[in-house]
Amino acid sequence: MFVHIMNHGPIVSISNQSVSDTVSSGTAYAYYGLLSDGRVYVKQGPTVTYPENWIDPTAFAPGSYKAYVTVAGTALEAGSAATGSEVAISTSPIWKQERSATGTDISILTVQIRDASSVVLSTASIQLTAELL
Repeated sequence: MFVHIMNHGPIVSISNQSVSDTVSSGTAYAYYGLLSDGRVYVKQGPTVTYPENWIDPTAFAPGSYKAYVTVAGTALEAGSAATGSEVAISTSPIWKQERSATGTDISILTVQIRDASSVVLSTASIQLTAELL
């Protein structure tokens, strides 16, 4: 008996996320990132989680995959990964929203993961909300 197993390669997929932090003093933090080890990074205040993998199996990470992000709403924090151009996921890009004065900052990211030829493999909407009461 002959069994043929087809290898279709890794699955690249990200989900829509809402990342928010509300504080009454100090600084509110809302971060989203794509790590070179295949995980999605989320920071809400002091808490860091990894809600999903952007590639399965993660052994294929980071490869030559790239992120392309556009932002609407409040500008991102200095030190965030670039927007409006491709960024190698091998650099573990993170996009940051912070608020240290009374008010609310909301950024809506459209995140694309692309292959080496810039073909879009997955897209998600990420809302970053940082609020100081």
